[in-house]
Amino acid sequence: MQAAHLPEKRKSPACGRLRLRADCNAFENIKRRELRQIERARKRFAEGEINECVDCGDNIGYQRLRAHPVATRCIHCQTQYEKTFGRHVVAQA
Repeated sequence: MQAAHLPEKRKSPACGRLRLRADCNAFENIKRRELRQIERARKRFAEGEINECVDCGDNIGYQRLRAHPVATRCIHCQTQYEKTFGRHVVAQA
């Protein structure tokens, strides 16, 4: 006895293109945000403010900047910020 052959569910090509476009747009937005962060870090570096926390004014710290060169807050202020606003909020400092 043969098993009944069920037609394979297929998505329309348009659906695939829309999903791909949405994925590409999301990726582009992430990359644009990263470039803005890098440009702001370069500006802070040029102005001699790269190691200064935007919230408290204390040093961010060499090890933190080495691990995350676009950091704008010291670890204490960043922890407080994430507790208040959530982890994935990107500040426009």
